[in-house]
Amino acid sequence: MKFLFGASLTPFEWFLAAMVCVAVAVAFRTPAMGSRQFAWVESRLKWLGARPLGACLAAGMLPLILRAILLPVYGVPEPGVHDEYSVLLQADTFASGRWTNPTPPLPENFESLYILLRPTYASQYQAANGLFLAAAKVLTGIPWLGIYFAMGIAFGLLVWMLRAWMPPVWALAGATIAAFQFGVLSYWMNGYFGAAVAMIGGTLALGALGRIRGGQPLLHGALLGLGLAILMHCRPLEALILFLAAMCAIVAWMRTSRAIAVSLVPIGAILLMSSGLMAVYNAKVTGNPTELPYRLNQKLYGTPQGFYWQGPILIDKFPNQQLRDEYLAQLRLHSRRDSLKTLLAGTLGRLRIFWSLFIGPALTIPLLFLRRIWRGPDMRLILFLCAAFAFDYLTFFAFLPHYAAPIAGIVTLIVIQCVRQLRTSPAGLFLSRALPLICVLGVAVPMAGRFVGYTIPTEFASGTVRPRLQDRLLAEGGRHLVIVRYEPTHQVDTEWVYNDADIPNSPVVWARELDAESIPRLMAAFPGRKVWIGLADANPPALVPYSTR
Repeated sequence: MKFLFGASLTPFEWFLAAMVCVAVAVAFRTPAMGSRQFAWVESRLKWLGARPLGACLAAGMLPLILRAILLPVYGVPEPGVHDEYSVLLQADTFASGRWTNPTPPLPENFESLYILLRPTYASQYQAANGLFLAAAKVLTGIPWLGIYFAMGIAFGLLVWMLRAWMPPVWALAGATIAAFQFGVLSYWMNGYFGAAVAMIGGTLALGALGRIRGGQPLLHGALLGLGLAILMHCRPLEALILFLAAMCAIVAWMRTSRAIAVSLVPIGAILLMSSGLMAVYNAKVTGNPTELPYRLNQKLYGTPQGFYWQGPILIDKFPNQQLRDEYLAQLRLHSRRDSLKTLLAGTLGRLRIFWSLFIGPALTIPLLFLRRIWRGPDMRLILFLCAAFAFDYLTFFAFLPHYAAPIAGIVTLIVIQCVRQLRTSPAGLFLSRALPLICVLGVAVPMAGRFVGYTIPTEFASGTVRPRLQDRLLAEGGRHLVIVRYEPTHQVDTEWVYNDADIPNSPVVWARELDAESIPRLMAAFPGRKVWIGLADANPPALVPYSTR
């Protein structure tokens, strides 16, 4: 099992796998079990699926309602890793009405992963996710609500997208299953990585592409362009891949219907405007309209590393040990290309991560019918897209599931097409009905566990330390300067040095201790503040008032 998935299954995945085994046993022994109840549910799905707006609203509301139920015991997620702090910086910048921020005093004491300090102080990421978070921050004061509502929009659009490729009832069923599989408890909902925004762009573009031949090419061309534009401002390479595939498909379809050519007008106009906005943003942040903040960060710090078919990015000097440690860790990941054994292990690891989020034990059995679903011409386009994106994800030096957010609709489409093939026998019919119930179980059991866990003493509660220390200082009032001290053995993933957009006027400033002179320099640059030493590697981590004695 470890060889197959690249890592051992978690205890909960073993539990779900056991439920799948029970379902298989029942399917071959008593396939008619529960048929009347299942038929009633399917009739309700058909009724709702026949109402496009109602189906989209229902699918969009499902993850929102389930996550809202959890709020008393699983509140607003705390940022935990570098990417999240970086995008929250971007959200704070936009919410303050600025494209970017001036370089703060003593920038060398504020350099951290995935942020730029020169020529301006900004996130390395493109703007789409930050805009969602910024809108939520302005309207509600809670940036995470941008993620929360984006997830609802994404799953509503998923129904709309799937309806372009399969019957309405299956589109609704597919979006519902996907919501239980990765829409409620995954880090897509409970983090700040922006997967939902990329999913919005991808599903909008794919849904429009599937409709262009069916009429209204001007409208669907505009929607395709809008989806690509959204994707361009969060995952530019995936936007390019989808754009090239869409252009190839449209040109091929124009052989049978010249009217489809009209769709190219809005696509071109929207993408031209989107490219202009990207150039303006790049110029504001990096000083160069053609240089992405992401690419500038690579030049300065060597992170992130690139594709296996590219040479490693080599950097000699680093402003601090933590940036060097992360660079070396990523360089080691990139070096997996150097031997067949490490390359295979890395590939299996990626497949394991992908499988865990999108498929899981419950949806693995339908994939046995994968070979049967490629016969239609539309599915050949999906196969081409799968090949292009697989090359992207399997050759980049690392992989996390939110990289694949633009193709969440394609993954769902493939899985549901396999489920449809499963229904060709009495046992398969039962499994096509029972396996989605196991997906529901995959959410219901952890949700129930959260409410049980709420009674556990707070010292056993999970969570990162830094946000709680930040809340403590804000509750205390006044202005604070935290000078973070790391030990040589510090784990780079627990970074503390991240700040709001306006560092000089922030109530709490987090700075890095670089040398013996760091403290007096920082105190002079940020006067009138209570000074703390942040002992990030103490057990437990702590803030200690600074004393000159």
